[in-house]
This record gives sequence, C-alpha cells and structure tokens, in this order.
Amino acid sequence: MLPAQIRCPHHLAFSCLLIAVLLSACGGGSSNTATHVVNDKPASAISVFAGAIDAPGYQDGAASNARFALDSLSGMAIDIAGNTYVADRGSNTIRKITPGGNVTTLAGTTGIREGKDGNGAAAGFFDPSGIAVDRSGNVYVADFSIRKITPDGKVSTLPDSGAPLGWDGMGNTFGTPYRARGVAVDSSGNVYASYTGYTNTTIQKISPTGVVTTFAGMLKASGSEDGTGAAARFSGSSFLATDNNDNVYVAETNSLRKITPAGVVTTVAGSSGNYGTTDGTGAAARFTRVNQLVLDKAGSIYVSDENVIRKISPNGTVTNLAGTRGNSATQTGNLPGSFQNLGGLAVGPDNQLYAVTTGAILKIPTQ
Repeated sequence: MLPAQIRCPHHLAFSCLLIAVLLSACGGGSSNTATHVVNDKPASAISVFAGAIDAPGYQDGAASNARFALDSLSGMAIDIAGNTYVADRGSNTIRKITPGGNVTTLAGTTGIREGKDGNGAAAGFFDPSGIAVDRSGNVYVADFSIRKITPDGKVSTLPDSGAPLGWDGMGNTFGTPYRARGVAVDSSGNVYASYTGYTNTTIQKISPTGVVTTFAGMLKASGSEDGTGAAARFSGSSFLATDNNDNVYVAETNSLRKITPAGVVTTVAGSSGNYGTTDGTGAAARFTRVNQLVLDKAGSIYVSDENVIRKISPNGTVTNLAGTRGNSATQTGNLPGSFQNLGGLAVGPDNQLYAVTTGAILKIPTQ
C-alpha cells in the first residue's frame, strides 16, 4: 500500500509503488522515522541508567523498575565485563546491575544493619561506602572493615582491616571510631584502604596474603606534605582509585593526591586548605569538597566536587564536566545538567561515565 502522502495518476502506479518501496527502505515516508528521531538521545545527553530520580527505595528488577537508597557516600565500580556494583547505603546492601540493566542484590538484606559474614542475603553490612572490583570479579567494600564478596556472593572480612595499623583506640571523632571509607585494588590484587576519624592520615595496604602495612602517611600526623611513605602527610583523605599502572589516587578535601607503587606521594591538583571552584592546572585549580573519583583508560580523572563533576586531564588541567553549582536538583538531558547528592563515579567499557545520585544511577558522556 502506498504511503498516504504519495498521490499519482493511475497510469504511473507502478513507478509510484517503486518510489514508495525505496522510501520505506531508507526510513523515509514512514511514521517509524519520527518515532526513531524522538527516542534517539544526542551524544551529549545525561540519561538514567537504572533507578528513578528522586524516588529512593529498594527493588530489584529491570533498570527502569529498580529502586535504590543512594547518597553521596554510596560508592560504585564496574568490572571488565561491564557489570556495575553499587554500595546501596540506605538499604545496607550491595547491588549488581548487568550491562543489559537487570538489577539484583549481590549481598546483604535490606533493613538488616550488621557486619555479618555469610552468603548472599545471609551476610550483613553496617555502613557500606567505597567499593572496588578486581580482575577476577571479587568485590571489595569499605564497611567499617574491608569486606570481600566473591562472584557467587560469599562475604568475608579481611583480617586487621577495621582500623589503621597501630591505632591505640584513641582519637575518636564525634564519638565514632575509625572506619574504612575508601577502598581500591591494583592489578596484583593488593587492596588499599582509607579511614575516617582523627583526620584520616594514613593509607593502608593489604596484600593478597593478608599482610597489612601502612602504605603512606603516618597515624595521627596530619598535613599536606608530599614525600615517600611515612614522610608524606594526609588530612581528610576519603575515597580511593587506581589506574592502569597501579598508582593509587586519594581524594582529599581540597586536593587530589597520587601514590606510586613505590609509595611516592605527589599532589596532582588543588591545594590543601584552599577552597574554591577555579579551573586551572595543578596547584592553580581549586576544589570545594573532593569526594569520589575514578579514572578512565586514557588517564583522565573524574571527581565529584560537591554537586559538580570535575575532569582532570593527564597533565593536571582541571575543568568542569557536568553539574551546575547552586542547583541541587537532578536534571538530565544536555550537559551540564545538575545533580542531587552526587556520589560514586565509575567508567564503563563504553568509556562513558556513570554517577550515583538520589534514587538513580546516571550515564554521562565524557566527550
């Protein structure tokens, strides 16, 4: 049948039919074309990957039906197969999202708040925040101690990971003792942990055999000095990430630090104690509150700075990628958009950025 918009004399019917067939094959002259254009998102669009904006809750299922209880301390990581893992703090569970968008609970039970080892729903979490995944698909969660989850959902606690090495039980902050906040893992399976409490002054290293050492910094000795191992100083360290060369990156309040595998600490961008929003290179850049971070394959670093995502190029140049200062409502669509309770960041195999916000995980283009 000819499309309605084609009208032709009877003696040219065959020619018109041929034209109509060609138009349909090219997508023209059909209502399907208009539908495709409407649903096709531009390359610069922020979109919802899973969950629902400003609709927190707990529900597994298809991405659009799933619900999360997320906040700014909810970490996120993506494995080499493209599975996404989220520390769902509000439900005290670890959620898994397949590349196709199916959401399940890997471990923990909503409503149960306890640090209990076990399999799947039999395990418990007290305050899950930072999260990392190794090349074998094991997931590590900062949950007071460092918890390990195997691909089949078996949860265990890494020995001696509940406080910085040498802590004497003193130095509580607002009645809360040291607790693991950030976690990262390198290509050899070494796990790195940062801790809240008493100015967060050390980064711990846990070997695959369980040997715990202080990788950089010194307990109860705060500061911002660069240096090697115990000569370096940290103050307010939070979340962690690693790159392809096993360098560890540390989010501090107003700066981003880098630790080489040999323990050499340098400042990549920002300046300790100097608040601001200025873009720039290295120490000329300013941050208000660096929280979570991730690196892509090219070595660019993405950090959450209050409700804005900042991008740091391999040469240390800081720019705003997404988010609008002063706007705390999540808004999708064309960049820059805006975010509420901006949390964990992760980069997927598609080299696109994923970000945690209230109730939802967003997909954000980096180009």
